[in-house]
Amino acid sequence: MTKYNPAFMKTPSAPRILSYVFPNGNNGGMNTRLQADQIRDDQSPDMLNMCYREGVPSHRYGFNRVADMESWGLTPIRGMYEYQKIDAATSVFLVAWGGKIYSFDTSTGMKTDLCTGSKSTLTDTDTYFFTMNDKVYIYNGTDYCYYDGTNPIANVVGYIPTVSTGRTPAGAGAANERLNFLSSSWKDSFNGTESDTAYKLSYAADSVVVYKDGVLVSSSEYTFPSGGIDYTTVTFNSPPGAGTDNVVITGTKSGLTDATAITKCTQFVVYGGKNDNRVFACRLNVRYHSGTDDPTYWPINAFEIITSDAEDIVGFGKMIDYLINLKERSLTFTTIDQDSNGNIIWPIYPLNDEYGCMSKDTIKSVNNGLLFLARTNEGSPAGVAYLAPSLVRNQLNVAIVSRDINTSVNLTLTGLLDYTENQLANAKAFIYDDKYWLKVGDRCWILDLRQSDFSQGKFCWYPYNGVPADANCFLDYEGHLYIGHDTNGLIYKDNSGLDADVAANEDGVALDFYWTSPMVFCGTRTYTKDFEELFITFGRQVMGTNKLTFITDDGKEEVVVIVQSANLFDFGKIDFNAWTFGAMPFPSTQPEIVGYSAEYLQWKIQNDSYNEGLVILAQELTYRLGERV
Repeated sequence: MTKYNPAFMKTPSAPRILSYVFPNGNNGGMNTRLQADQIRDDQSPDMLNMCYREGVPSHRYGFNRVADMESWGLTPIRGMYEYQKIDAATSVFLVAWGGKIYSFDTSTGMKTDLCTGSKSTLTDTDTYFFTMNDKVYIYNGTDYCYYDGTNPIANVVGYIPTVSTGRTPAGAGAANERLNFLSSSWKDSFNGTESDTAYKLSYAADSVVVYKDGVLVSSSEYTFPSGGIDYTTVTFNSPPGAGTDNVVITGTKSGLTDATAITKCTQFVVYGGKNDNRVFACRLNVRYHSGTDDPTYWPINAFEIITSDAEDIVGFGKMIDYLINLKERSLTFTTIDQDSNGNIIWPIYPLNDEYGCMSKDTIKSVNNGLLFLARTNEGSPAGVAYLAPSLVRNQLNVAIVSRDINTSVNLTLTGLLDYTENQLANAKAFIYDDKYWLKVGDRCWILDLRQSDFSQGKFCWYPYNGVPADANCFLDYEGHLYIGHDTNGLIYKDNSGLDADVAANEDGVALDFYWTSPMVFCGTRTYTKDFEELFITFGRQVMGTNKLTFITDDGKEEVVVIVQSANLFDFGKIDFNAWTFGAMPFPSTQPEIVGYSAEYLQWKIQNDSYNEGLVILAQELTYRLGERV
């Protein structure tokens, strides 16, 4: 056994200057769950409006109103979508606002009403879009309409199915398509005869339309007593003649099917196994699917009841070639298959019974898996979950990735799960710039996918306030992130591409950027440290009035130091006759005297000045070991 040697615990007689450099950089994001002395060295206990461009703490880009637009009114932007027609040179920026759908000109900030026809208004609620067959379909849980890029917005007209073919006048024939939820009409296709005049329909009708050999037959050539529940027979004045499927009768019956089964669906997704050629939709605990490549046809037998009606289907996600059905307290998945008769079926398999989803607008595909705001099977909010790309049923295929920000030990900070159930249920998420943007309440939390390592359980989170925290919807359009305001008719565009200092402003005002270090003990808690200097390398700025605040273990001594990373550069003072090019080391390191003797040191770097950002390239703290604690 090695004996304990007390000499190792003696204070050096001539303390030398030591240096502390963050062993993993500063790119670990924020941790509100633990005290500042318990978090990882690469994390911050408190940071705001900082991201990690090039892997170092940097101010985020601000957002400004598109073309300095004025507010359209005090109602939210309900949805945004980029619609690209196949033969169109440019795409259309669609906006749902105030019960209308508009095309939006990002260069002028002007909107054009597309609801100028029979569909003059929509329900003023969150609205969503998908494209199929060169048309964009629009839904919101009440309305189901479409836009073709030319004509005004119109309600979807349901496809009329042919329910029987080769039908005899007496009503015997081969079953074909099923009735359509979206249509109160159907077709019967008859093999006409030389002698029969009475042709019996599959269902009772209020009215009929008759074609013979593809030609419309005048109503004077047949009789049909409309208006009664038993009226199923069309009687011709003379036999229509023999043929194969030469007589086609379209019957219409009010209330034949319930269109609200589809129009009240809250989520739609384009999916088809290996080919995305159908649309799936959900309402309550029922999932519906459309006909092949046809969002106007929803067969009345094309639905599945997914587990108990005690929990609704919240939404869908696509993972590998599978459709994930996210319910309130459980997860299932679907793939394409065939029954014993060779018919296409969409079976449902259990996936995870421990977690469900609590917000339909947070389900996003990431790393071949899914991110979503989860709840436990007992109903409690659980934070952001990641469903790994595995279809083996178990409880380990879902991991909570927001544990570091779910709760807060700092009473001045709000953890993710400190928000109300309603705020969590109405959370919005978007994937942009390799980041998962999660707006909840008064914050927009960022999961930085570049700085995270899912395989190692490292998840880099940090918060924004301002415009991203006011988002009701997001859109990636022409290389920029657009945000629709959650209480105001305003659309914002990110400032990327502008001068770095100007890009730090937001909506005409300065943003507040800051980063706070963890409690730095320099590798030992058994000695006090004489902290001497903090060397900070700031990113390039014309002028930086960065504020530096030191915090020690006595909690009382605090100083604010104004630092500059560069002097103003004035072209007006240059003699171009004597102009020459040169090089200088840039950016340079800014040393700040610390001058505290303490067990630990913590510091905060901040900038809230107009036209100024904040980029922290590197930090090094010099110190001497003091007395033993």
